[in-house]
Amino acid sequence: VPNGWVLDLVAGTNPSRPVVMPPTMIQDLITLPGLIRETGKLLTKPRKLWSPREAANGYLAAKFGWWPMIDDLLKLLDLQKHILKRNAELKKLYSGKGLRRRLKFNTDTKTYKQAHLIGLYQSATVTCPISVTVVKSQWATIHWKPTAPPPFHPMDEKWNQKTTRLVLGMTPEGMAKGLWDVIPWTWLLGWFTNIGKLTLAQSNTVPATWSEPCFMNKVEATFTAGGADATYCEQVQLSASGKRTYTTRSRAIGSGVALPGLNLPYLDGSRLSVLGALFAQRFMR
Repeated sequence: VPNGWVLDLVAGTNPSRPVVMPPTMIQDLITLPGLIRETGKLLTKPRKLWSPREAANGYLAAKFGWWPMIDDLLKLLDLQKHILKRNAELKKLYSGKGLRRRLKFNTDTKTYKQAHLIGLYQSATVTCPISVTVVKSQWATIHWKPTAPPPFHPMDEKWNQKTTRLVLGMTPEGMAKGLWDVIPWTWLLGWFTNIGKLTLAQSNTVPATWSEPCFMNKVEATFTAGGADATYCEQVQLSASGKRTYTTRSRAIGSGVALPGLNLPYLDGSRLSVLGALFAQRFMR
């Protein structure tokens, strides 16, 4: 169970959460001319990418410049879809039963080989190679209930206007989260802690309270047998087949307080590439 998962769950399911944030969009517009200029230089002089420093600059520009901008543009293109989805959530919230949300945390799959000793007789041994596939899934659920009646009728035009403001981040929490994201190096702090989500968890533009946070782990291990191998038994023909699956489930109940967590980040390929690009940018020519 990751430390601070309740805060991630509350921030990721809050009915007041924004989809896009004005400060990040403004930053995209400010950095766009510089990105176009640098991209044009690389296209006209591609040999510059042979330099480790220039290659690192290009990668970081794509990672923290182009890709977030394209993601925001795609969200704007799907604006109507996000508005309809948020309207459906708000209708469930005010339905009398409340809004139950599920948030996916992590899904990971690992495959490896192992050998199982079947028999041993004097100097002869029989082993069976086994392929093992382990799938780990993590998700959490939470229940939201309103603390005030809806300000407008669901079919009213003002209802849609309010939903649009929520999705576009035209709210105090949307502005605060956007300002946090544009501060330099907060993305690195986000590798270790989720303190940047406090504003989303505390937002109350849609008055609601949460309860019953549950974190679920599911690990499914599948063992598949291969052909058997025998040593010092040349006259014996063996075969092995079959499959067995073990499933383990666990559940953790969260407290009623959403506090930031501190976790040691897992250095996957994406994070290692960022650290490598920063090293090349600072110390290589």
